[in-house]
Amino acid sequence: CVLASAWCGAAAARGQSGEPGGAGAPGAERAAEEAQKLPPQVIVGRRADVLRLNLKVRPTVVIVSTVDDYVRMIARWTLGERFPVLIDDGSARAAEDISRFVRAFDPRSVVRWSAPEDRPEGDELPDGKTNPAGFREAVETAARLAWGARNAEELSEVWKRTQFAPFGVVVASPSDPAWTAALALSAGRGQPMVWLDRAASNVGGTTTVENAAALESAIARALDEMGRPWRAVGDEIESVTLCIAHEANVAGPSGRLALTDIVGRHALGERWGWSGMIFGDAARSAYVAMCGLYLSTQSVLLFDGYKAEFAPPYAVPAAAKLYQEAGLEVSANTPPLGGLEQWRQRTRWGVDHGFIHVNSSGNNGWFDLTPGRAWASDVPHLKRPTAVHFIHSFSAQVASNVDTVAGRWLAQGAYVYYGSMDEPFLGAFHPAVTVAARSLSGGPLGVAFRQDDRPVWKLNYFGDPMVTLGPAGPRHDEPLAMERARDVAGEMREALKRQDLAAGARALLLLGRDADVVKLARATLKDSPAKATPALARAALTSAFRERDSETFVALFALLDPSEQREPLTADLLW
Repeated sequence: CVLASAWCGAAAARGQSGEPGGAGAPGAERAAEEAQKLPPQVIVGRRADVLRLNLKVRPTVVIVSTVDDYVRMIARWTLGERFPVLIDDGSARAAEDISRFVRAFDPRSVVRWSAPEDRPEGDELPDGKTNPAGFREAVETAARLAWGARNAEELSEVWKRTQFAPFGVVVASPSDPAWTAALALSAGRGQPMVWLDRAASNVGGTTTVENAAALESAIARALDEMGRPWRAVGDEIESVTLCIAHEANVAGPSGRLALTDIVGRHALGERWGWSGMIFGDAARSAYVAMCGLYLSTQSVLLFDGYKAEFAPPYAVPAAAKLYQEAGLEVSANTPPLGGLEQWRQRTRWGVDHGFIHVNSSGNNGWFDLTPGRAWASDVPHLKRPTAVHFIHSFSAQVASNVDTVAGRWLAQGAYVYYGSMDEPFLGAFHPAVTVAARSLSGGPLGVAFRQDDRPVWKLNYFGDPMVTLGPAGPRHDEPLAMERARDVAGEMREALKRQDLAAGARALLLLGRDADVVKLARATLKDSPAKATPALARAALTSAFRERDSETFVALFALLDPSEQREPLTADLLW
């Protein structure tokens, strides 16, 4: 009932009529009249936010260790109860992403779940390479179960009953681990899945116009088979999320073009929708999707690295005013405080903003400020997941490479990055104030960032294009109650009881309890130095940085193997 009620406003906005929420529903005529004044860019944002703003979320983060358990957990979502699910594959990066998400989501509990070892035979996710059909069916079944449907026919009935119509599709491949994002977005946003048979490729590579056209054609055929309107902006299907690692640079007849500006157009021409790309391993892709589904933006950082007299329309004060009027906390640097030293002062100990806008210029490995040149290593440590709008040439040319600007932002935990893969010229970007106006009006970031009615060009969007800057959705009062769920706080206490200090510190990190991680590390270094192991250092290093405990940080850094010390993100923290 809640879903039908919420959806009727968006249905009226699209001029639908007939069932509840159509022309005969109370207030629908006024809603329809008002909707006529709204552009499709805003309407699609309202449609994308219907579920997030009306379905209650449990204040619990569920951590799983395998993709099989990830699928099982998402299959437990319902229209009355949802919760974020993240994958801990044992890596330091996964721990950082989970910790980052937890600090932003602020749950009442963090639990770890795994299926019983004596589960029924056949209760395994089929291998995507040897049994792609079985794999696809298992993943789609999980997405349907999140809507209370066991098969495609039942899902159609649920959508009909609730007057829901999908606004986009997600593209995945059984051979590409980013399918974990596709599953989350399909279940969480009601977006049908389009399957391709292709292995992951180099996102920083360049493909041909013919290959890009083949991708677009494959998506078009799948949309035609669905039988839903998709060929024009303002109909039903408005977005495509590529949950695959595909070459993001396209060699066009007169220069390179951005793949995510090609997908969503007819033969590189008229736009019918908007697209974005999520790539990476299973844990990282799930993280990106969960950020878009469950987090809201509370604060904004605006940094203007241009000279005061250069491109006045791109100055940030007007944008700062709009964000402040919308109730967001704003930090802004404007000329003459837009140089490298000010950037480093602002970002030295990491940043805690949900949205970041930067004016700069440069190449894929560096960005110029006024005065000074910043390098990829100057991209800050992110304390929480962040969406980034970066005005700059070439920053997203090799987004899969951590030694480039876009690559470093994504490696640091950005779940959205919008930037150029070639020389776009300044006018290709919206000024900060336009981005603010378009996103605060309800347009999804993948729509708000792009120019309207312009030819295909050079700006790529990495992340879920339907992310909005809307308010947080409703929550249940009580945490999730679930059999076999093990409280991570309990795991931490058990680890410390058996003197497994590294495991205890890692559990504290997953809980977002940096201060307690540092207390543990500091006490160990002082009282039991023999127990201060590299594993403890790995678990506690970033917490020491965030707590600004330089002495403890340096002592932990010294415990790491030299190869670990030289890892880009670790070296960034040291410098």
